Amino acid sequence: MSLISFRYPKTYDYDPVTGEQSAVKSRHARVYVFCLLKHQDQATLDPLNVNQWEFYVVSAKTLDERKRSQDSITLKSLQGICGAVAWSDLRAAVTAAADGVMSPCP
Repeated sequence: MSLISFRYPKTYDYDPVTGEQSAVKSRHARVYVFCLLKHQDQATLDPLNVNQWEFYVVSAKTLDERKRSQDSITLKSLQGICGAVAWSDLRAAVTAAADGVMSPCP
């Protein structure tokens, strides 16, 4: 069984007006949504069924404050930062994270 992890590296910004990249890497989103297809029964697996997914919502600020990797996070570490969010609650969770309010850990 492989370790589940998510990448979120800082990248160079691109200016379409000048056609140039920035000199410094940064994050270009205030909020990150990590998605995991949690359903494991192959007979009923349906990636288009949003109820079979878990969503983890984290602010870029929280990711930047991590002491460990600044480029990736394991599922276990992610679960230590925030709880899984259902599809129906995703909008509210993203708004809360953008406003600096984190969802509680399970």
